[in-house]
Amino acid sequence: MIQTTKKSKTILIIEDDLKMQRVLKNRLTSEGFQIALALDGEEALRKTQTAVFDLILLDIILPKMNGLEFLKKFKSNKKNQTVPVVILTNLQYDDYKIIELMKEGATDYLVKAKYSLSELVRKVKEKIGK
Repeated sequence: MIQTTKKSKTILIIEDDLKMQRVLKNRLTSEGFQIALALDGEEALRKTQTAVFDLILLDIILPKMNGLEFLKKFKSNKKNQTVPVVILTNLQYDDYKIIELMKEGATDYLVKAKYSLSELVRKVKEKIGK
């Protein structure tokens, strides 16, 4: 086994669809990323208080605390200002929710029905410089 000196980048996936969560985790793990998972905004916010993430993949429609609420609370902490947040959504850009998310500090977004896993990996690598 080859050991590397570079620390793996860590991604937090906030997604309440377990199948989608598993697919994303498997693909990103195979690309060399460390993955943490959260099913809702409240769980995700707790995880961001005890760990540092290089990037967050954020679903919008979540139980307990939705993606917009999470993003506002997450980005209100100064240490999180530079953490890229990529929205995973079924909404189009002209939807007011996407515009609001971008104003609140989201870095980018992908429309779930239109992106491939390869595109997701490319976007993740682009955002965190891997």
